[in-house]
Amino acid sequence: MKIVFLCSGGGGNLRFLDLVSSAMPMPIEVRGVLVDRPCPAEQYAVSRGLPCGRYRFDGTDDEEALAEIDGWAPDFIVTNIHRILSPQWVVRHGSRLLNLHYSLLPAFAGSIGAAPVQAALDAGCRFIGTTFHRVEEQVDAGAIVCQSVLEVERDEEFSSLMERVFRSGCVNLLNGLCVAAGESTTARGDLGGARFSPWGLEGLPLDFDEAFWAKVRG
Repeated sequence: MKIVFLCSGGGGNLRFLDLVSSAMPMPIEVRGVLVDRPCPAEQYAVSRGLPCGRYRFDGTDDEEALAEIDGWAPDFIVTNIHRILSPQWVVRHGSRLLNLHYSLLPAFAGSIGAAPVQAALDAGCRFIGTTFHRVEEQVDAGAIVCQSVLEVERDEEFSSLMERVFRSGCVNLLNGLCVAAGESTTARGDLGGARFSPWGLEGLPLDFDEAFWAKVRG
């Protein structure tokens, strides 16, 4: 399974997938990374020797960015980028574009990064989660591939909840890629206090302990 990442920030999902790829029964390869600014995700890609390019993603250089991606021939493009992609991206790549959003869509659609987690806390939500979905022209409106759900603990601080959401999101990303690649399943899974549906990672040969997450966080 060949993956390209579009990134703007810390690159936590990129690091997670790169770290687990060698342990997966289904081969996963990060073929390249595109960023829209200098960021830790770019630094990580360079340190790992991953092909990496920087573009504005403002419509002026879309064709150049798309041509570079075409050269990598990915199966999926993960859009961890703080930009709204132009319609040209959807026309060119359609179902290859996948996004991880930190809420149970359609709740808090249209917000970016950690904003939906804070919004859920402010709204008094007792459950929160992540949604891995296909990208369409309308923001956060594409078909849902899979979701993870967590119970918000009483008086939980934002930093604690954000870390739990981040971890469940990483696993949901990996799970969603397997589901999107054709794993036909109606199973549900539990991992690290989160519930996932559907669940395509039966027999996952990994132990997501604190030492592992420390590596993901860099």
